[in-house]
Amino acid sequence: MNSRVPRPRILHLSPEGIRGEMARMDVHPKGIEIMEGKARHLLVKVEDVDLKAALILKQDMLSLGGDVALPWRAAELDITRTPAIIMGTAAQVLRLAEKIDRQPFGLRDLAEGLRSCLSGLEQPRTFEVRGRNLLEEGRTLIMGVLNVTPDSFSDGGRFQDRDRAVARALEMTGEGADIIDVGGESTRPGADIVDDDEELARVIPVIEELTGRGIKVISVDTTKSAVARRALAAGACIVNDISGMTFDQGMTPLVADTGASAILMHTRGRPAGMQEDLDYTDLLGEVYRYLDDAVS
Repeated sequence: MNSRVPRPRILHLSPEGIRGEMARMDVHPKGIEIMEGKARHLLVKVEDVDLKAALILKQDMLSLGGDVALPWRAAELDITRTPAIIMGTAAQVLRLAEKIDRQPFGLRDLAEGLRSCLSGLEQPRTFEVRGRNLLEEGRTLIMGVLNVTPDSFSDGGRFQDRDRAVARALEMTGEGADIIDVGGESTRPGADIVDDDEELARVIPVIEELTGRGIKVISVDTTKSAVARRALAAGACIVNDISGMTFDQGMTPLVADTGASAILMHTRGRPAGMQEDLDYTDLLGEVYRYLDDAVS
């Protein structure tokens, strides 16, 4: 009688995949509910934590079977604040949030942040435009970029003429573009600021024509609230702001008041000088904090 040697394999699964794999094994639904948190391993990075709080985090997470990575200087007690990486299962991180919920040194706020992270794992991706979730089918969206400018990266000057711009937008739609993004001011490094009237003259006729041709999802690539206001009135429904709404303080209330959808992006300064400040200590962390502030 031959016996088969077990061959282990590592599974890389989403939360849905974890539940599905156990269901295919005919695990009891209650068991799936109990175990799915234990099967989901997380690395949660926290920036700028009070050292006392970080040491409590490490002690509590070790007691739960996980761990917290800290800089070696934290053990020497010669720093006051530190980054930390919390490592464990989703269930352990949730238990950690419960343990630190009444602790000092900012840990109560951190507990709420951890719960928010965990709840985000279960939330479906959404991008609401005109009352419809464009991500409802679960696929990646394609944006067709239409630069009606003389000086953009790859196509500057090619679509300044309205008819050529409209033809290009229709071509991109036919090729599968879900969003047509119309921009009238280049944001390449070194580009100069375009005044409102010039930017409006470039984008509004194109947006109006595309709206008349039945293009439903149009975004305007601008950092100026005056341009965004006119573009939304002309038929655009998304404001795509490379500054994360930091260049023009009127942009946030405009988008809120009109109910437009928004895309927030990251930049360091205006295009004319953005190449002058390129030093990052933690690239992804600093971009994350910028965007987190923009969303807030």
